[in-house]
Amino acid sequence: AVDRAGAAPGAMLPEDAAPEHFKLFTAVQKEFYQHDIYARVCIFYGFIHYVQSLCYYGLGHINIELKAFWTAYGCVFVIAVLMALLLRFDIIPANPDKKHYLPRCEYLGPLAVLPAAIGMSLDFKVEFDPTSIAICWLFIFIAYILQLLYALRMLEIILPDEAFAGAAERLGGCVLPEGWRKVPSSFHHVWYFVAPPTKLQPGQHDLVREIKSGGQGAYDDVVAGSASGGADAQSEIATEPIFTNHAEPWRLVASIQGVLPICWVWLIFGCIIDAAIGEQALVTAPHWSRPPMTRLSKEPHELGTPIGFPWPAGDRPFLPEQMAWHEEKRHADKYTMGRRLSSEATQPQAGALSAALSGLLNAIPTQEGTPLAAEQVQWPTFFEPKLLACGAGGRVAAVTSHGFGAFVTVGSPATAQPFRLSGLTRFPPLVGAAFDGEGLLLVSRAGHLLSCPGQGATRACRATATLPLPEGARLLAGTAATIGGGPPT
Repeated sequence: AVDRAGAAPGAMLPEDAAPEHFKLFTAVQKEFYQHDIYARVCIFYGFIHYVQSLCYYGLGHINIELKAFWTAYGCVFVIAVLMALLLRFDIIPANPDKKHYLPRCEYLGPLAVLPAAIGMSLDFKVEFDPTSIAICWLFIFIAYILQLLYALRMLEIILPDEAFAGAAERLGGCVLPEGWRKVPSSFHHVWYFVAPPTKLQPGQHDLVREIKSGGQGAYDDVVAGSASGGADAQSEIATEPIFTNHAEPWRLVASIQGVLPICWVWLIFGCIIDAAIGEQALVTAPHWSRPPMTRLSKEPHELGTPIGFPWPAGDRPFLPEQMAWHEEKRHADKYTMGRRLSSEATQPQAGALSAALSGLLNAIPTQEGTPLAAEQVQWPTFFEPKLLACGAGGRVAAVTSHGFGAFVTVGSPATAQPFRLSGLTRFPPLVGAAFDGEGLLLVSRAGHLLSCPGQGATRACRATATLPLPEGARLLAGTAATIGGGPPT
């Protein structure tokens, strides 16, 4: 005997069996439940990496552009705390049986900002100090290693747990349907995915099944006179995913996250190379993005400059102020970033140039046989020249090796007037200076004789001759003079 649906009476389903469309929807959900949870994981990872990038952007921008040392620490630490709170709220391991190889290492991400900030402070230190350079490299490697461990931990927690079953089923709780696996347990608590129940609750009824099982009137409209099917038709619904040829989401997300540890290993390797041969040993372009203020490079290196201007590098002749930074960095083995001797010799104090000139003037006797009175001269700020030229009428000009100078007349108001010498960018540093009837005569390290006529704030220089030096020879010092109205010699 069979009922009107064509099923034997013994094949009737339990009264609390899930409706047919629930089971069908469950089979469809198995196709995209992993996509749903890993899409949320990707959103979280994208936001957390964006927050961390703000920390490093703040360090670079505030230190380099704003030059606000303490503000850089304050701003990035606030953002680092925000990052730590996000990690604490969104990453909660829920599988006690899972073995974690890097437990709690996700907090190394915000912690890495501290050694990075200290390393940048040392990198932009005013005075050149080999000990500070070594400590700077140490903090750089610490920050990079912390970032590597952080990236590995973020990779570990997104890998699915094959044996994770989730919590017991309860109303309003987060539960995994039977057969649903490959879910990262650390993100189980934020899994917002509504799956149909596996059975009906007391007091609930499946009207469609009741009609198919032998209802009156509406039955003919539902089944359209078909004698096939039956109460056990639901058992034929596939419990496995309908579509199986698709890429697993966890593999895609893990592949993206897996690139980050590889990148950090590559950066650590690059820093080891930079620490060994110099951070500018393998590049030639101006380093506008990160001017290393203290760490040395092998000579010769490019003529970039940390002083930014609206026009591209090299589009216009470099100013003496721009070249001053390279002047002191080229000779960092002898001079600090403040042009103070870093050797064991006595370091000159502020005002050393004025003291030297005063001693020189005191040593020159007057016509009456009494020494000249010392004058206090106010030189431009941060001005520490390499060359000195003296002329008739008490004229004194102090010049840097790249053409920035100051002029003062003995006996006049003791404030030096700054000037710059243009047209020197294609010549080596200067090693000698002297006055002639028209202005200044200069000698470059490669033996170029340069004439700079005029008395204004900007004086154009031109090459008049070149000394016949042996190939590869460089002058350490030199001078030039005009004899008998002829060319400079």
